[in-house]
Amino acid sequence: MEKVYDRIEWNFLGKYLAQFGFSDTWIHRIKTCISTISYSIILNYITSAVFHPSLGLRQVDPLSTYLFIFC
Repeated sequence: MEKVYDRIEWNFLGKYLAQFGFSDTWIHRIKTCISTISYSIILNYITSAVFHPSLGLRQVDPLSTYLFIFC
């Protein structure tokens, strides 16, 4: 399940939600919620630069479960 969550593309999700009848406002809000995440890795007490993913859903986020079911 982890790999399936990681492979959902945000553009696909937006188009799919539009086909379900969601308004552009809601699609924009949902995409903002899932795309504003950033990661940083700590290795040997040294923090890496921040990077932003371009696809995937967070498994901890309650919204992600419902978006996954839509897909």
